[in-house]
Amino acid sequence: MKRDGLPADDARIIEAQDVVRSALAWAKSELTVRAVALVGSWARSAARRDSDLDLVVLCEGSSDMLGRTDWYNAFGIGEVVSQRDFGSIQERRLRLASGFEIEVGIGPTSWADVPVDPGTAQVALDGLKVLYDPDGHLACLLDALSDQ
Repeated sequence: MKRDGLPADDARIIEAQDVVRSALAWAKSELTVRAVALVGSWARSAARRDSDLDLVVLCEGSSDMLGRTDWYNAFGIGEVVSQRDFGSIQERRLRLASGFEIEVGIGPTSWADVPVDPGTAQVALDGLKVLYDPDGHLACLLDALSDQ
């Protein structure tokens, strides 16, 4: 995909906000979801027109969530574009009908454990905005990284 370097336009910003709202509503309805974070360029307020939206979803029993596909509907997703394994995080790249791509990284709550794994630290330090964290997993992660 060619990167145009232009800032996200108003329509894409609204679309991203809608995805985040839908993700939060879904997360709050799923008992196993214990944290959701926006990461990457959207978390840093540096998204471009062609930027995807990256979410990290931490679950109790993340393998159960990965075995299901019903949660894709919470994002209004038309298709799964790809799947990747990042160790404790499993990515599902989803595409909306508009072409906007959503990268959902599903993993266990231990992803946010202290001491912080170098991969987790890299993701968090590159931009992490806590969206849902009733148990404080992400707050502890950010506290640990602020001490470094």
